[in-house]
Amino acid sequence: MNKVPFALEVDTGQLVDVHEVARGLQCGCICPSCDTPLQARQGEKNAWHFAHATRGTSDQTDQECEYSFYVSVTQMAKQLFAELAKIKISLPKYVYPLRIQYEGYAPLEVDIEVTQASTVQFEKVELETKIESVYGDVIGWVHGVPLIIGFDHPERHFLIDEPAADKARAGVIRIDLSATLGCFFGHAGKGVQSFKEQLKSYLFDSPEHVHWLYHPRRDRAIEWTKTNMPDPASISTQDLFACPEDIPSESDQGDFIDRALAGFTLNRSRR
Repeated sequence: MNKVPFALEVDTGQLVDVHEVARGLQCGCICPSCDTPLQARQGEKNAWHFAHATRGTSDQTDQECEYSFYVSVTQMAKQLFAELAKIKISLPKYVYPLRIQYEGYAPLEVDIEVTQASTVQFEKVELETKIESVYGDVIGWVHGVPLIIGFDHPERHFLIDEPAADKARAGVIRIDLSATLGCFFGHAGKGVQSFKEQLKSYLFDSPEHVHWLYHPRRDRAIEWTKTNMPDPASISTQDLFACPEDIPSESDQGDFIDRALAGFTLNRSRR
């Protein structure tokens, strides 16, 4: 059965949580994919959910309908970003693994910490749009700088064109929604929190689900690293594990990305 936690409320035209509506067919909701009426199943044994309500053909409808669990979560995630445009989102640090090959030597693997973990607040949000040719499920603006967000789950993988992202001077992150399935259906009956509240926390307060795909200053960090790496013949064992104290950085735009990158650090090891 195609169980989903969110459905389209006919009266408002908005996605709603199964915890927010009346039980059964009184919920007044339809499937956003196939327009089939949904019923809110609010029992004691299973996690509360919506199910297709077409009598006698519900199993067939569930199989043919494309409105899966992850599609419902993705649509609600977009709606939450639109409703809570001023909300803060926690971002993880971005460490880029660089492999440098020297002739006659084993490869040197360098972890470049491009940006530290941070929390940013959007000034405005746009849904399902592009900057240059880079599509975003959500694009949030911080101090005039775009942060492109894509949602990823087992039925959909969010990919980008890095040169286009660099041209747009935009940061790009992916939010993996895969673990939401366990969050929502990991309990029986009515949850302590509504699914909508759980999703808010998942999206905005859990950076472990967020992954950097591109950062505008990553390439500069790579070039600086390559340029300033010493001759491999002169690197001692102690030097390999040292971390430069003074790494130059620029602050030419004064945006949240530049401030987050007041300096980047290197962790060097030969393997």
